[in-house]
Amino acid sequence: MNKISSQLEQSNRYSAIDCMQLLCSLAVVLIHVGTVVEQPIYHFLIKSVICRIAVPLFFISSAFFFRQKYQRSFYLYRSWLKRFLKQYFWISLFYLPLGIWYFSQQIDFKLLHLPIFFTVGFLYAGTMYHLWFFPALLLALYLATKLIQTIGYFWAFLISFFLYLLGAGETYFAYLKGSFLENSYQRFFNLFITTKNGLFFGLIFVIVGFYLADTLKKETFFSRHLKKLLFGSFFLFAIEAHFIYAQPGLDKNFIFALIPLSYCLFYWLLSLEFSTPKTLGLRLLSQKIYFFHLLPIELLNLLWKHSTTLSAAQFGQLKFLLGVTFSLVIFFIFEYWKKSPSFQMAAIFSKQPSK
Repeated sequence: MNKISSQLEQSNRYSAIDCMQLLCSLAVVLIHVGTVVEQPIYHFLIKSVICRIAVPLFFISSAFFFRQKYQRSFYLYRSWLKRFLKQYFWISLFYLPLGIWYFSQQIDFKLLHLPIFFTVGFLYAGTMYHLWFFPALLLALYLATKLIQTIGYFWAFLISFFLYLLGAGETYFAYLKGSFLENSYQRFFNLFITTKNGLFFGLIFVIVGFYLADTLKKETFFSRHLKKLLFGSFFLFAIEAHFIYAQPGLDKNFIFALIPLSYCLFYWLLSLEFSTPKTLGLRLLSQKIYFFHLLPIELLNLLWKHSTTLSAAQFGQLKFLLGVTFSLVIFFIFEYWKKSPSFQMAAIFSKQPSK
C-alpha cells in the first residue's frame, strides 16, 4: 500500500481537496468578472492560464468521490444522485429569471420559448452560463461509467482524448483559419455555441477521477514519479499557454497540458499530510460561491456598466468583491438556518422511512 492510501486509511476527510475547491471557486469568479488587471499579459496569465485549472479539478474531484460512493454501495450512489439533481433543479430555477434576461439580449425572447429554454438549459447549457458544469458532469459520469465497464480504462481514455482533441478546435480556432476545418467548426458553433460540455471537455477528466479512485491503494508509475510528472506538466502547461497567447482562439478552455497537470495536482493534494473535519465548511462555502456569485456580477453589469467611471480593471475587481461577499452572506444565512429548530425538525422527518 502506498503512502497516500495509508494516510487515507486513517481518516475519511480530504482536507486539502476542500481547500482546493475553495480556491477553484474563487478562480471561477475571476473568470466571470472580466478584466481584473490592466496589463494584457497579466490578464492572460490570471484568467486564461492559472484560472483554467479550476474546472478540470472540479470534474476530477466530483468523479473521484462519485466513484468511491458508486463502488461502496448502490444506496450511497443513489443518494448522491438524488441530492445532486435536487440541488441542480433548485439552482436552475433560481437563475431562470436572470437567464431569460441574459438570453433575451441575444434573440427576441417570447413567453412560448420558456419551456424550450428551461429544458435545453437544464439538460445541456444551464439556465445561466456558469451552470453548464452540472449537465456536463452528469453526462460525463454516465459515459465514463459505461466506457470503463465495457472497454476498460485504456480505450476509454483514448476515446475521451480523441473527443477532447475535437473540442480543442475552440481554443485553437485561430490556427485553423483557411483550412477545411474552419467552416466545419463554425457551423458547429453556430448551433451549439461551444464544445465545452460533458462529451468533449468533461469526459476525459471524469475518467481521470475514476482512475484515481480505483488505483488509490495501488502503486503505479504515476505515484512513483509524481514530483517529476508534476514539474513536467507545469512546464508543458507554460509552453502551451505561450502558443495560445500568440494566437487566441474563441475561448481558452481546452489546454492539453491540463490533462496531466490536473491529474498530478489532485494526486499531490491527496498526499498532503493533514486532515481535519473543520475544512468541511470550506467545501460548503466553495459550493455557495460557485452557485451564487454570478447574480451580483450580472446585476452590476446591468445597472452600472455603462455609467461607472471606474476603469475596466477596477470594475472587474469590484464585481469580484461583490460576487464573493454575496456568496459569503448566503453561506452564513444558510448555516444559521441549519441550526434553527424548524430545520432540525424537517431533517428528522425527512429521514423517517416511508410507509
